[in-house]
Amino acid sequence: MKFGLLSSLLIGLPFASQLVSAWSDGTGGIASGYFSIKVPQVGKGSYEPYEYVHAMVYTEGNSDGYLFKCVCAADNENWCYFTAPDLPYGVSLHPGDRCFSDDDNGVQIKYGAQYLDAPKDSRCSKIDYGGFTNTAARCIIPVGG
Repeated sequence: MKFGLLSSLLIGLPFASQLVSAWSDGTGGIASGYFSIKVPQVGKGSYEPYEYVHAMVYTEGNSDGYLFKCVCAADNENWCYFTAPDLPYGVSLHPGDRCFSDDDNGVQIKYGAQYLDAPKDSRCSKIDYGGFTNTAARCIIPVGG
């Protein structure tokens, strides 16, 4: 075998794990020129009248992250749009089943020319969040869109 055991192991790893790490979003390494978005379980603050989904966007310039809230619609068909100062495009998030459960079904992200369906896309993975196991979707996206 020309490439050996290491290359066969790397082929099976998810997309995000194949990148050369330049910085970290607190979960793991991310290559320069990429950012991450984490969509954790549903949250409801004591002063919030509607259920919403948090989205945390981490960039190489702000590894502390930007917090965005996406209010959930009763019909579960809403898209939320938000911008981060160091990203050239806005991020659109469809919270899907995250509005009503810890299920990632229907969690979709649009950024520039990129479209990600979180539970099916190799650029996304389940992560531990807030001390709970597998309670967030984390996607890694090229900054250039």
